[in-house]
Amino acid sequence: ETAEAMSVRWGNPQLQLVLTWGAGVPVRISTVVIGLREQPLYALPLVELLTASGGHVPASDRLAHTAAGSELRYVGHRVDEADGWSVLEIVQASESLEVTVRLEMPAAVAAVRSRVTVVNRGSERIVLRSVPSWNSGFTAADTDGDVLDGWARVTGRSDGDWLDRLAAD
Repeated sequence: ETAEAMSVRWGNPQLQLVLTWGAGVPVRISTVVIGLREQPLYALPLVELLTASGGHVPASDRLAHTAAGSELRYVGHRVDEADGWSVLEIVQASESLEVTVRLEMPAAVAAVRSRVTVVNRGSERIVLRSVPSWNSGFTAADTDGDVLDGWARVTGRSDGDWLDRLAAD
């Protein structure tokens, strides 16, 4: 692989992900394809790692834009097909961490299962505070104006009886 921007397109006819990377940026999901509709996304690092010694860039309380996640760089990837599943493993590394993301997709379903493995390859102890198993933008990459226009933040609490109501319907 070269240091210039590279990509891999992975998935099935119902759902495909385009992951891109380059010399100065970690692996990102840059496009999602659902059926025949291709949607470029606001690209965020695929892996975020919040450590006790490193925070966010810029400072925030979110799980995205972590200092350790922004330092990861593409090392390699492999694709396997077995037992009706497609598997994509992407390895990234920084100076002291090696991170493997394993994405699994059933052959005929628009769904993805994600798993992240982090290995400390350095000599110093690293304390992980959080490692989300999935990180991706969801707004369009080329939206003019407010990228969240039309979206509403929904908050609330479940009393636990919603399953009973659902079962009654």
